[in-house]
Amino acid sequence: MDCWYAQISLEELKKIAISGNLRNRIVTWRVLLGLLSGTIDEWVTQSWKMREEYYKLKTELSPSVLQSGEDLNLHNPLSTYHKNPWMCHFKNSDIRNKIKLDVDRTMPENEIFRRDHVKRILEDILFVWSSLHEIGYQQGYNEIIAVILMVGLEEEETIDGLSSWEHLEADTYWIFDKIMSLGVGQLYKTVEEPILENSLNDIPRLDKSKFEDVPELIRKSHYIFHRILQKIEPKLHSHILNHEFEPQIILVRWLRCLFSREFSIFDTVMIWDAIFGIHNIDMPDLELVNYICAVMLDVESENLLKVSDVELLKALTCDFKIENSRDVIESACIIYNSKPRNKSLSPVKFHEEDQNSSTFSFKNFFGSILPNFSFVCNEEQEDFTTYITMKTMKSQNLITEFSP
Repeated sequence: MDCWYAQISLEELKKIAISGNLRNRIVTWRVLLGLLSGTIDEWVTQSWKMREEYYKLKTELSPSVLQSGEDLNLHNPLSTYHKNPWMCHFKNSDIRNKIKLDVDRTMPENEIFRRDHVKRILEDILFVWSSLHEIGYQQGYNEIIAVILMVGLEEEETIDGLSSWEHLEADTYWIFDKIMSLGVGQLYKTVEEPILENSLNDIPRLDKSKFEDVPELIRKSHYIFHRILQKIEPKLHSHILNHEFEPQIILVRWLRCLFSREFSIFDTVMIWDAIFGIHNIDMPDLELVNYICAVMLDVESENLLKVSDVELLKALTCDFKIENSRDVIESACIIYNSKPRNKSLSPVKFHEEDQNSSTFSFKNFFGSILPNFSFVCNEEQEDFTTYITMKTMKSQNLITEFSP
Protein backbone atom coordinates (compact mmCIF):
# COMPACT_ATOMS: atom_id res chain seq x y z
CA MET A 1 0.00 0.00 0.00
CA ASP A 2 1.26 3.50 -0.85
CA CYS A 3 2.33 5.79 1.97
CA TRP A 4 -0.24 8.51 1.27
CA TYR A 5 0.13 9.93 4.78
CA ALA A 6 3.71 11.02 3.98
CA GLN A 7 2.41 13.47 1.41
CA ILE A 8 0.15 15.56 3.64
CA SER A 9 0.59 17.95 6.55
CA LEU A 10 -0.42 17.24 10.12
CA GLU A 11 -3.28 19.73 9.84
CA GLU A 12 -4.60 17.97 6.75
CA LEU A 13 -4.34 14.64 8.54
CA LYS A 14 -6.36 16.06 11.44
CA LYS A 15 -9.13 17.16 9.06
CA ILE A 16 -9.22 13.72 7.45
CA ALA A 17 -9.48 12.11 10.89
CA ILE A 18 -12.36 14.32 11.99
CA SER A 19 -14.19 13.82 8.70
CA GLY A 20 -14.23 10.05 9.25
CA ASN A 21 -12.04 9.18 6.25
CA LEU A 22 -8.88 8.10 8.03
CA ARG A 23 -6.91 5.03 6.90
CA ASN A 24 -3.81 3.17 8.11
CA ARG A 25 -4.71 4.03 11.69
CA ILE A 26 -1.86 2.12 13.33
CA VAL A 27 0.36 4.69 11.61
CA THR A 28 -1.85 7.78 11.56
CA TRP A 29 -3.07 7.42 15.16
CA ARG A 30 0.56 7.42 16.28
CA VAL A 31 1.17 10.59 14.28
CA LEU A 32 -1.92 12.33 15.66
CA LEU A 33 -0.99 11.35 19.21
CA GLY A 34 2.56 12.64 18.81
CA LEU A 35 4.29 9.25 18.97
CA LEU A 36 5.70 9.80 15.47
CA SER A 37 7.00 13.16 14.28
CA GLY A 38 9.27 14.67 11.64
CA THR A 39 9.85 13.05 8.26
CA ILE A 40 8.65 9.63 7.26
CA ASP A 41 12.22 8.32 7.59
CA GLU A 42 12.20 9.57 11.17
CA TRP A 43 8.85 7.83 11.72
CA VAL A 44 10.43 4.54 10.67
CA THR A 45 13.39 5.06 13.01
CA GLN A 46 11.10 6.05 15.90
CA SER A 47 8.88 3.00 15.28
CA TRP A 48 11.80 0.60 15.43
CA LYS A 49 13.14 2.17 18.63
CA MET A 50 9.77 1.84 20.33
CA ARG A 51 9.35 -1.74 19.14
CA GLU A 52 12.79 -2.70 20.44
CA GLU A 53 12.04 -1.06 23.77
CA TYR A 54 8.77 -2.96 24.10
CA TYR A 55 10.37 -6.33 23.33
CA LYS A 56 13.15 -5.59 25.83
CA LEU A 57 10.60 -4.72 28.54
CA LYS A 58 8.61 -7.84 27.79
CA THR A 59 11.71 -10.01 28.22
CA GLU A 60 12.91 -8.30 31.38
CA LEU A 61 9.53 -8.56 33.08
CA SER A 62 9.40 -12.35 32.64
CA PRO A 63 12.76 -13.69 33.84
CA SER A 64 13.48 -17.38 33.47
CA VAL A 65 13.32 -19.45 36.65
CA LEU A 66 15.63 -22.11 35.21
CA GLN A 67 18.96 -20.39 34.68
CA SER A 68 22.12 -22.50 34.98
CA GLY A 69 24.78 -21.74 37.57
CA GLU A 70 22.39 -20.40 40.21
CA ASP A 71 22.49 -21.41 43.86
CA LEU A 72 19.49 -23.71 44.25
CA ASN A 73 19.44 -23.04 47.99
CA LEU A 74 18.38 -19.47 47.18
CA HIS A 75 16.74 -19.91 43.78
CA ASN A 76 13.95 -22.41 44.29
CA PRO A 77 10.14 -22.24 44.64
CA LEU A 78 10.31 -22.29 48.46
CA SER A 79 13.03 -19.69 48.93
CA THR A 80 12.09 -16.20 50.22
CA TYR A 81 15.31 -14.64 48.90
CA HIS A 82 14.32 -11.25 47.46
CA LYS A 83 16.20 -11.86 44.19
CA ASN A 84 14.76 -15.32 43.76
CA PRO A 85 13.27 -15.43 40.21
CA TRP A 86 10.57 -17.75 41.50
CA MET A 87 9.10 -14.89 43.56
CA CYS A 88 8.81 -12.80 40.42
CA HIS A 89 7.36 -15.81 38.62
CA PHE A 90 4.61 -16.26 41.23
CA LYS A 91 3.80 -12.55 41.22
CA ASN A 92 3.61 -12.52 37.43
CA SER A 93 1.38 -15.60 37.46
CA ASP A 94 -1.07 -13.86 39.77
CA ILE A 95 -1.20 -10.82 37.49
CA ARG A 96 -1.60 -12.93 34.37
CA ASN A 97 -4.36 -15.05 35.89
CA LYS A 98 -6.31 -11.88 36.69
CA ILE A 99 -5.71 -10.54 33.20
CA LYS A 100 -6.66 -13.81 31.52
CA LEU A 101 -10.13 -13.73 33.08
CA ASP A 102 -10.86 -10.44 31.30
CA VAL A 103 -9.09 -11.42 28.09
CA ASP A 104 -11.41 -14.42 27.78
CA ARG A 105 -14.38 -12.05 28.14
CA THR A 106 -13.14 -9.49 25.61
CA MET A 107 -15.49 -9.05 22.64
CA PRO A 108 -16.66 -12.69 22.77
CA GLU A 109 -18.99 -12.07 19.85
CA ASN A 110 -16.00 -11.34 17.61
CA GLU A 111 -14.26 -14.38 16.15
CA ILE A 112 -10.88 -12.60 16.11
CA PHE A 113 -10.76 -12.44 19.90
CA ARG A 114 -11.42 -16.16 20.20
CA ARG A 115 -8.10 -16.92 18.49
CA ASP A 116 -5.38 -18.05 20.88
CA HIS A 117 -2.59 -15.93 19.38
CA VAL A 118 -4.71 -12.78 19.57
CA LYS A 119 -5.58 -13.54 23.19
CA ARG A 120 -1.88 -13.98 23.90
CA ILE A 121 -1.02 -10.61 22.36
CA LEU A 122 -3.72 -8.91 24.38
CA GLU A 123 -2.58 -10.64 27.56
CA ASP A 124 1.10 -9.74 27.01
CA ILE A 125 0.35 -6.06 26.38
CA LEU A 126 -1.80 -5.87 29.49
CA PHE A 127 0.84 -7.65 31.55
CA VAL A 128 3.72 -5.40 30.47
CA TRP A 129 1.82 -2.16 30.99
CA SER A 130 0.33 -3.21 34.32
CA SER A 131 3.70 -4.37 35.61
CA LEU A 132 5.29 -1.01 34.85
CA HIS A 133 2.64 1.20 36.46
CA GLU A 134 1.81 1.54 40.12
CA ILE A 135 -1.91 1.36 39.49
CA GLY A 136 -1.48 -2.18 38.14
CA TYR A 137 -4.10 -4.01 36.12
CA GLN A 138 -7.68 -2.76 36.10
CA GLN A 139 -10.76 -4.00 34.29
CA GLY A 140 -11.37 -1.90 31.20
CA TYR A 141 -7.82 -1.76 29.87
CA ASN A 142 -8.66 -4.76 27.69
CA GLU A 143 -11.53 -2.88 26.02
CA ILE A 144 -9.20 -0.11 24.82
CA ILE A 145 -6.46 -2.43 23.61
CA ALA A 146 -9.01 -4.62 21.83
CA VAL A 147 -10.10 -1.71 19.65
CA ILE A 148 -6.51 -0.93 18.66
CA LEU A 149 -5.78 -4.58 17.91
CA MET A 150 -8.95 -4.93 15.88
CA VAL A 151 -7.97 -1.95 13.74
CA GLY A 152 -4.46 -3.28 13.17
CA LEU A 153 -5.57 -6.80 12.31
CA GLU A 154 -7.97 -5.51 9.66
CA GLU A 155 -5.51 -3.11 8.03
CA GLU A 156 -3.14 -3.83 5.19
CA GLU A 157 0.56 -3.68 5.90
CA THR A 158 2.41 -0.66 4.51
CA ILE A 159 5.50 -0.88 2.34
CA ASP A 160 7.48 1.33 4.70
CA GLY A 161 7.02 -1.10 7.59
CA LEU A 162 5.22 1.46 9.74
CA SER A 163 2.16 -0.78 9.79
CA SER A 164 3.21 -4.39 10.22
CA TRP A 165 1.27 -7.41 11.47
CA GLU A 166 4.54 -8.82 12.79
CA HIS A 167 5.01 -5.80 15.07
CA LEU A 168 1.36 -5.01 15.75
CA GLU A 169 1.75 -6.04 19.40
CA ALA A 170 4.49 -3.46 20.04
CA ASP A 171 2.74 -0.71 18.08
CA THR A 172 -0.51 -1.39 19.92
CA TYR A 173 1.28 -1.21 23.26
CA TRP A 174 2.61 2.29 22.58
CA ILE A 175 -0.73 3.60 21.31
CA PHE A 176 -2.38 2.26 24.47
CA ASP A 177 0.39 3.71 26.65
CA LYS A 178 -0.08 7.13 25.05
CA ILE A 179 -3.85 7.05 25.51
CA MET A 180 -3.40 6.16 29.16
CA SER A 181 -0.89 8.99 29.63
CA LEU A 182 -3.43 11.49 28.28
CA GLY A 183 -5.64 11.38 31.34
CA VAL A 184 -7.35 8.03 30.78
CA GLY A 185 -5.02 6.22 33.17
CA GLN A 186 -5.91 8.67 35.95
CA LEU A 187 -9.56 7.72 35.59
CA TYR A 188 -8.80 4.19 36.80
CA LYS A 189 -7.47 5.28 40.17
CA THR A 190 -9.59 4.27 43.14
CA VAL A 191 -12.39 6.78 43.56
CA GLU A 192 -12.96 8.05 47.05
CA GLU A 193 -15.01 11.08 47.92
CA PRO A 194 -12.80 14.15 48.42
CA ILE A 195 -12.27 15.20 52.00
CA LEU A 196 -14.73 18.04 52.34
CA GLU A 197 -16.99 19.27 55.08
CA ASN A 198 -19.79 16.77 55.70
CA SER A 199 -22.37 19.34 54.68
CA LEU A 200 -20.77 19.66 51.23
CA ASN A 201 -20.56 15.92 50.68
CA ASP A 202 -24.30 15.72 51.23
CA ILE A 203 -25.14 18.17 48.44
CA PRO A 204 -25.65 16.26 45.15
CA ARG A 205 -25.81 19.52 43.18
CA LEU A 206 -22.32 20.55 44.20
CA ASP A 207 -19.90 20.94 41.28
CA LYS A 208 -16.93 18.98 42.62
CA SER A 209 -14.77 19.80 39.60
CA LYS A 210 -13.95 23.08 41.33
CA PHE A 211 -12.24 21.46 44.31
CA GLU A 212 -8.57 20.64 44.58
CA ASP A 213 -7.35 17.09 45.22
CA VAL A 214 -10.52 15.60 43.73
CA PRO A 215 -10.00 12.20 42.02
CA GLU A 216 -9.81 12.66 38.27
CA LEU A 217 -12.89 10.55 37.55
CA ILE A 218 -15.00 12.76 39.82
CA ARG A 219 -13.45 15.99 38.58
CA LYS A 220 -13.96 15.17 34.90
CA SER A 221 -17.46 13.76 35.40
CA HIS A 222 -18.60 16.84 37.30
CA TYR A 223 -17.01 19.13 34.72
CA ILE A 224 -18.94 17.42 31.93
CA PHE A 225 -22.16 17.43 33.90
CA HIS A 226 -22.10 20.88 35.49
CA ARG A 227 -20.07 22.88 32.97
CA ILE A 228 -21.28 21.46 29.65
CA LEU A 229 -24.53 19.49 30.00
CA GLN A 230 -26.10 22.13 32.22
CA LYS A 231 -25.70 24.67 29.41
CA ILE A 232 -26.74 22.60 26.42
CA GLU A 233 -29.57 20.62 28.04
CA PRO A 234 -30.54 22.19 31.41
CA LYS A 235 -33.76 20.18 31.71
CA LEU A 236 -31.92 16.87 31.64
CA HIS A 237 -29.27 18.21 33.98
CA SER A 238 -31.95 19.12 36.53
CA HIS A 239 -33.83 15.87 35.97
CA ILE A 240 -30.77 13.78 36.82
CA LEU A 241 -29.84 15.97 39.78
CA ASN A 242 -33.34 15.67 41.18
CA HIS A 243 -32.72 11.93 41.42
CA GLU A 244 -29.41 12.59 43.21
CA PHE A 245 -27.33 10.54 40.77
CA GLU A 246 -23.64 11.43 40.95
CA PRO A 247 -22.20 12.15 37.47
CA GLN A 248 -19.36 9.64 37.81
CA ILE A 249 -21.86 6.79 38.22
CA ILE A 250 -23.20 7.62 34.77
CA LEU A 251 -19.95 8.43 33.01
CA VAL A 252 -17.42 6.01 34.50
CA ARG A 253 -17.69 3.38 31.76
CA TRP A 254 -17.80 5.90 28.93
CA LEU A 255 -14.69 7.67 30.16
CA ARG A 256 -12.63 4.65 31.13
CA CYS A 257 -13.37 2.57 28.01
CA LEU A 258 -13.57 5.53 25.60
CA PHE A 259 -17.10 4.65 24.47
CA SER A 260 -16.18 1.18 23.21
CA ARG A 261 -19.15 -0.40 25.02
CA GLU A 262 -21.69 2.19 23.90
CA PHE A 263 -20.97 2.01 20.16
CA SER A 264 -20.19 -0.64 17.58
CA ILE A 265 -16.51 -1.21 16.82
CA PHE A 266 -16.90 0.76 13.59
CA ASP A 267 -18.47 3.76 15.34
CA THR A 268 -15.97 3.57 18.19
CA VAL A 269 -13.12 3.86 15.69
CA MET A 270 -14.80 6.87 14.05
CA ILE A 271 -15.13 8.53 17.44
CA TRP A 272 -11.50 7.84 18.28
CA ASP A 273 -10.47 9.33 14.92
CA ALA A 274 -12.15 12.59 15.89
CA ILE A 275 -10.78 12.53 19.45
CA PHE A 276 -7.21 12.05 18.18
CA GLY A 277 -7.75 14.51 15.31
CA ILE A 278 -8.81 17.29 17.67
CA HIS A 279 -5.96 16.52 20.07
CA ASN A 280 -2.85 18.70 20.02
CA ILE A 281 0.41 17.46 21.48
CA ASP A 282 0.44 20.27 24.05
CA MET A 283 -2.92 19.15 25.47
CA PRO A 284 -2.70 17.22 28.77
CA ASP A 285 -5.73 15.07 27.95
CA LEU A 286 -8.15 14.04 25.20
CA GLU A 287 -10.39 17.06 25.49
CA LEU A 288 -13.06 16.16 22.94
CA VAL A 289 -14.09 13.24 25.18
CA ASN A 290 -15.80 15.71 27.53
CA TYR A 291 -18.02 17.09 24.80
CA ILE A 292 -18.85 13.68 23.34
CA CYS A 293 -20.16 12.59 26.75
CA ALA A 294 -22.36 15.67 27.03
CA VAL A 295 -23.71 15.29 23.50
CA MET A 296 -24.52 11.62 24.09
CA LEU A 297 -26.71 12.62 27.03
CA ASP A 298 -28.25 15.44 25.02
CA VAL A 299 -29.07 13.17 22.07
CA GLU A 300 -31.02 10.87 24.37
CA SER A 301 -32.52 13.64 26.51
CA GLU A 302 -36.06 13.26 25.16
CA ASN A 303 -36.18 9.61 26.18
CA LEU A 304 -34.35 10.14 29.46
CA LEU A 305 -36.77 12.86 30.56
CA LYS A 306 -39.63 10.37 30.30
CA VAL A 307 -38.28 7.94 32.92
CA SER A 308 -37.49 8.21 36.60
CA ASP A 309 -35.84 6.42 39.51
CA VAL A 310 -34.56 2.93 38.74
CA GLU A 311 -35.63 3.14 35.09
CA LEU A 312 -33.63 6.35 34.65
CA LEU A 313 -30.51 4.89 36.21
CA LYS A 314 -30.82 1.79 34.06
CA ALA A 315 -31.28 3.89 30.93
CA LEU A 316 -28.18 5.91 31.81
CA THR A 317 -25.88 3.06 32.74
CA CYS A 318 -27.08 -0.18 31.16
CA ASP A 319 -29.19 0.43 28.10
CA PHE A 320 -27.39 3.41 26.63
CA LYS A 321 -26.87 2.86 22.92
CA ILE A 322 -26.60 5.48 20.15
CA GLU A 323 -26.73 4.45 16.52
CA ASN A 324 -25.46 7.58 14.72
CA SER A 325 -21.91 8.34 15.77
CA ARG A 326 -21.47 11.05 13.11
CA ASP A 327 -24.12 13.25 14.71
CA VAL A 328 -22.39 12.86 18.06
CA ILE A 329 -18.96 13.66 16.64
CA GLU A 330 -20.10 16.70 14.70
CA SER A 331 -22.12 18.09 17.57
CA ALA A 332 -19.18 17.63 19.93
CA CYS A 333 -16.92 19.47 17.47
CA ILE A 334 -19.35 22.39 17.36
CA ILE A 335 -19.30 22.73 21.13
CA TYR A 336 -15.55 22.21 21.34
CA ASN A 337 -14.92 24.95 18.79
CA SER A 338 -17.05 27.42 20.76
CA LYS A 339 -14.47 27.53 23.54
CA PRO A 340 -13.22 30.97 24.68
CA ARG A 341 -9.84 30.54 22.98
CA ASN A 342 -11.53 31.46 19.71
CA LYS A 343 -13.06 34.72 20.95
CA SER A 344 -10.82 36.88 18.74
CA LEU A 345 -12.19 35.40 15.53
CA SER A 346 -15.25 36.60 13.67
CA PRO A 347 -18.58 35.11 14.66
CA VAL A 348 -20.56 32.96 12.28
CA LYS A 349 -23.84 34.59 11.28
CA PHE A 350 -27.04 33.17 9.86
CA HIS A 351 -28.43 34.67 6.68
CA GLU A 352 -32.17 35.19 6.48
CA GLU A 353 -32.42 33.39 3.16
CA ASP A 354 -30.63 30.39 4.65
CA GLN A 355 -32.94 30.24 7.64
CA ASN A 356 -36.04 30.32 5.46
CA SER A 357 -34.80 27.80 2.95
CA SER A 358 -36.28 24.33 3.19
CA THR A 359 -33.03 22.92 1.78
CA PHE A 360 -30.74 24.68 4.27
CA SER A 361 -28.17 22.23 5.60
CA PHE A 362 -25.42 22.34 8.14
CA LYS A 363 -23.00 21.36 5.37
CA ASN A 364 -23.93 24.36 3.25
CA PHE A 365 -23.89 26.63 6.28
CA PHE A 366 -20.37 25.83 7.48
CA GLY A 367 -18.96 24.61 4.17
CA SER A 368 -15.71 22.71 4.42
CA ILE A 369 -14.13 24.62 7.30
CA LEU A 370 -14.84 22.14 10.14
CA PRO A 371 -12.93 21.74 12.42
CA ASN A 372 -11.51 25.26 12.07
CA PHE A 373 -14.74 27.23 12.36
CA SER A 374 -15.00 29.35 15.47
CA PHE A 375 -17.52 31.41 17.41
CA VAL A 376 -17.17 34.48 19.54
CA CYS A 377 -18.05 33.74 23.14
CA ASN A 378 -17.72 35.18 26.59
CA GLU A 379 -14.11 35.39 27.75
CA GLU A 380 -14.91 33.95 31.17
CA GLN A 381 -17.04 30.96 30.18
CA GLU A 382 -17.93 28.69 27.32
CA ASP A 383 -20.88 29.82 25.22
CA PHE A 384 -22.78 27.03 23.49
CA THR A 385 -25.38 29.27 21.86
CA THR A 386 -24.43 28.21 18.35
CA TYR A 387 -24.83 24.53 19.15
CA ILE A 388 -28.16 25.10 20.88
CA THR A 389 -29.37 27.21 17.94
CA MET A 390 -28.41 24.54 15.43
CA LYS A 391 -30.09 21.86 17.53
CA THR A 392 -33.28 23.91 17.71
CA MET A 393 -33.28 24.54 13.97
CA LYS A 394 -32.87 20.84 13.28
CA SER A 395 -35.72 19.93 15.60
CA GLN A 396 -37.94 22.40 13.75
CA ASN A 397 -36.89 20.98 10.38
CA LEU A 398 -35.19 24.25 9.40
CA ILE A 399 -32.11 22.26 8.46
CA THR A 400 -32.02 18.94 6.70
CA GLU A 401 -28.85 17.57 8.16
CA PHE A 402 -26.48 18.11 11.04
CA SER A 403 -23.17 17.30 9.45
CA PRO A 404 -20.20 19.11 7.95
